Amino acid sequence: MSLGFVTFTVEGRTVHLEPIQQTDGTLGFLFRDQTSRSTTYGAGIELIAPAPSNGIHASGTVTLDFNNAHNPPCAYTGYATCPIPPKDNQLNVSIPAGEKRYHP
Repeated sequence: MSLGFVTFTVEGRTVHLEPIQQTDGTLGFLFRDQTSRSTTYGAGIELIAPAPSNGIHASGTVTLDFNNAHNPPCAYTGYATCPIPPKDNQLNVSIPAGEKRYHP
């Protein structure tokens, strides 16, 4: 079941991200953007955000702090499964924030 989506503006363009409800009630966003080609993990990064201001089943405001975006475990080891962001979460804009690509 889809929870809906979060809409915001980057580089003058309106984009959408589809969340996944986490077990603690927060929202998880797995996404790729144009920085995935160079400075962030190529498969995508994760962002956890608080639930909407009006609850999970109503329209409301969600705060997305992309500075808190982080690499999934597969960025650090070949022994972890790497989730792939849904097609709608593969953005055609750059979000130059969050954890950078890991270089051992």
